Parts: sequence; C-alpha cells; structure tokens
Amino acid sequence: MIMELDRHGVGLIVSSEGIDTTNSNPGARLQLNVLMAVAEFERSLISERTRAGLKAAKAKGKTLGRPKGSKGLPDVRKNKFRAELEADPESTLKQLARSCSVSIGTASNWRREMA
Repeated sequence: MIMELDRHGVGLIVSSEGIDTTNSNPGARLQLNVLMAVAEFERSLISERTRAGLKAAKAKGKTLGRPKGSKGLPDVRKNKFRAELEADPESTLKQLARSCSVSIGTASNWRREMA
C-alpha cells in the first residue's frame, strides 16, 4: 500500500501518531505498516466472530435474515391490493404498488400469490 502511494507521489502525515511518509523516514513507514497489519488482523477477528455467532445462532434454530413475505405489513394493504387488482386486472405493478404504498417487488409477489 505504501509503495503504491509512493508510486503516485502521495505522502501521508498523521501528526497525532508521529507518522510522516512524505520524506524517506523508515521509522514512520515501519510504524504505518505495523498499524495496517494490526487493522487487518482486527478485521479478520471481527469476521471470524461474526461467522461463529451466525453458526451458533443457526445451531440453536434461529431464523437468520430478513423475514419472508408480507410479514410486518398490515393486512389492510394486501386487501386493498386484492380489491384494486380485481377491479382492474390490467393495472400495472407500478400503479398497484403506488396506490397500496408498497414496493414493486412486494406488489409482484402479491400478484403472483393471487394468480
């Protein structure tokens, strides 16, 4: 990373950490490389912990991810959708979605369910 910055004529100064790569200061470069290695290590640990947590949750039978279907949306919207679709079967998904305040994807799923 530092070599790429050098290649493009870019220097990095972090005054609070005493890092200055604008001149050929080997100590600053070493410190910056160590900090980058520690940051990469931390990212790896976070990723590993996340995967372990997901695996543990799955093992306990927890449902992961976003709920499927119209869960969380009032039945009133779905009933309105059904009524509008029956009144005008030629309505576009965009029209139906807008009038029922749902996404086009939800309108498409509902239309498929009702077909």
